[in-house]
Amino acid sequence: MRKPCTIPDKKLSVEMSGKMSGKVFAILRDNAHATIPDIAIQLGVTTRTIERDLTTLQHEGRVVRIGPTKGGHWKVLGSQ
Repeated sequence: MRKPCTIPDKKLSVEMSGKMSGKVFAILRDNAHATIPDIAIQLGVTTRTIERDLTTLQHEGRVVRIGPTKGGHWKVLGSQ
């Protein structure tokens, strides 16, 4: 029998997303040409998760996309 779904603690969700953003940041720092699918596979999450984390990192001013979606790269601005 399956356990009922529970609503996760919002604080825990923020902490987990912060850790994931940190992992994405570290990957981009090491490889500016990393693709969203490659990062997702490496971290074992969906591409949508990586897209959300990249948006967060961009809003925080830690990374910026240089060039087009295909053929561009990431520039790491801030430090972890």
